Amino acid sequence: MKNVKLNLKDANVKVIFIIAACGIALAILAVIIYLNFGTILGLFYSSDDPAGGNIADPTYVPEISDNTDALIGDVYYLNPLDVLESINIRNSYVRKLSVETYHGDDKFNAEYTLTRKDKLYKIESPSSTIAFDGEYLYIKSDIYNYKTISDGSEMYSEIGITSLDDAIALAEKYNSQFVLSGDKKSLYLEIVDNGKSAKSVFEISVETGIVVSEAHYYNGIMNIKVITESIDVFGANNLTNYYFRVND
Repeated sequence: MKNVKLNLKDANVKVIFIIAACGIALAILAVIIYLNFGTILGLFYSSDDPAGGNIADPTYVPEISDNTDALIGDVYYLNPLDVLESINIRNSYVRKLSVETYHGDDKFNAEYTLTRKDKLYKIESPSSTIAFDGEYLYIKSDIYNYKTISDGSEMYSEIGITSLDDAIALAEKYNSQFVLSGDKKSLYLEIVDNGKSAKSVFEISVETGIVVSEAHYYNGIMNIKVITESIDVFGANNLTNYYFRVND
């Protein structure tokens, strides 16, 4: 019986030692995790986005891409009225942009320079020029010349892009959500028309009020993509009204 009691005590000592060792190890591990939490989290939530965005950031929104499933990831939802009131709208600038259209496996690209000074505008491409001088709309291309009285509303539709007012009007009509980028410089607007299996995504510059990029999908397939290459907010300041006339 004495031998049995001694063995039990030895066993208890061993158990206590093991429990104490595990407790110390867990405490050390907890400290390591606490000090390196961001790094460890990055191992599980690293992003393949080339711009270096991290989907662990709840305000991160991917750029418009050819992958319709990757447009909006983890998002930061906002009150649309609060966001729209904070947009700084500029009505004078020089903007260089490209419009890509897709038909099956074929892709067509058109490059434009859009110059705007208040209500006046001029859109130039290698094959055509469109201008509005406050009274007349001018269209000059390799094929024909055209001039007509206008109110200037054709500026965006002539080249297939969307104005800020039109984007907001669509958001009020269809299912939509507003998302603010992490740096708070871009407002993303996603609009879905379930009846037509259509979706549009717009990126609005908070600093200029310009719809700097947009993508339109039908049945999950992109058919139009607009990307802004550059914006010069001072480029049209010294232009005269005559600049916006093309032909008489």
